[in-house]
This record gives sequence, C-alpha cells and structure tokens, in this order.
Amino acid sequence: MPITLPATLPAFDVLKNEGVMVMTPDRAAQQDIRPLRIGLLNLMPKKIQTENQFARLIGATPLQIDFHLIRMSEHQTRNTAAEHMETFYRPFAEVEQELRRAVIADARRRFTETRAAGLLAAQRGGKTLAEAAQELGLISSRTAPFGRDPAQGSPVPPELLPPLFEAKRGEATMAEIRGGFAVASVAEILRLDPMTDPLGMGRVRVEIEQAVGDDLEQQFQAALRVRANVRINERLLDQVTGR
Repeated sequence: MPITLPATLPAFDVLKNEGVMVMTPDRAAQQDIRPLRIGLLNLMPKKIQTENQFARLIGATPLQIDFHLIRMSEHQTRNTAAEHMETFYRPFAEVEQELRRAVIADARRRFTETRAAGLLAAQRGGKTLAEAAQELGLISSRTAPFGRDPAQGSPVPPELLPPLFEAKRGEATMAEIRGGFAVASVAEILRLDPMTDPLGMGRVRVEIEQAVGDDLEQQFQAALRVRANVRINERLLDQVTGR
C-alpha cells in the first residue's frame, strides 16, 4: 500500500525511484480508504535524511500511511533550510490538541472493543446475549426479521450484515461500527419466499444477466487477443491518454 507524501518533499522522489508506492495528498483524498496517520516528531539534526529513512521504513508496511512531519514549536534548526521546515513541518503546538483527541479516541475504542469482546465470549460460553449484556450493564434488544441488503432499511448497522449472514442460528458475532463496536446473535433464520418480493427478484435477475454478459464479453475479448496476438504499447498509450 502507498504512503502519502507531498510531491515536493525530497523523500517523495527518493522512495518513488526505489520502487516504493507513493501518492500525493490530493490523490489520496480521492480514495475511499481510511489511512493510518503517523506523525514524526523529528528531533534529529539531519532532517531530510531522517525523513527519507522513516518514510522508507513506513512505506514498506502493507497499510496505507498518511505521513506527517512535526517540529518543536520554539526550536530553530541550524542544519536544515528554514524554507523546508516551514513548507513541510507543522509545529507541535499546532497538533497537540489533535494528538490528545486521537489518544482519547483510541483509548475509547479499545475500551469498547474489550467490552464487546467480553460480551461475545460470554455468549459463546453458554449465556444468552441478553444475560451477558445485563451483567455488563448493557441493553440488548431483538429486531424484526431483515434481509442482507442494507438499502432495505436493516435495523442493524451495515457492518454487521456480512458476518451475521455467515453465522448459524444461535451464533454471535461482532463488528466495528461508527462510534464503537456492536455484538449480535442470530436468533432465527427464516426461509425467504421469492414471490413476496417481486422487485427484489427483478433486481437479482438483472444482476445475474449483467454478470453473465460481462463474463461472456471478457471471455470473447480474451479469445480475440489470443487469436490476433494483440500487443499493447504502454508508452504510446500513456502519451495518447496523457497518463
């Protein structure tokens, strides 16, 4: 996964030439991925070399990283140009409150995850979900039947739907949702009568027809390439498309 760096930061070209995936903040903002944000409080005298070393190390991870450079608010470096520090670094005083909020949010997340895991373990240990929740001072409720499509107004968070529909009757599961974690147990599995949802059947039919059509088109294209011995000039394609 890539690491996000300003395009004018020296480490950007260094890592790119080494084959590390790097991207600009503008491009990263267009992706629907929540990156891991890492701030480097750089106290070393050779700032740029340190930036390169840490960016190289972090860029080798399988996560998408949003990399930020931080400096002490009142300290003036003597070994790195002031313009570089002003352009790429944020003073610690500017990010201190943001850092405190992040630490508190992480502690809250860990607390809720621990409680959810305890609730799940108690249910798997033989207690009902209602009993386990009551012991922890939590409130549980039973929902009306629902389908796997979140667009149909499911009463449970959408993050819970995939694991719930993989679980068997009586099994419990948990998932991280916005603002915490949720635990749910499958109370009953109802057989769906297709005739009660003609619109849903129509959507499924259209999706299947589209999938079959796409598969046939891909197979036809692959057969044409093999028969015609097609070759793609990547350099010319880049010039034509402006990539």
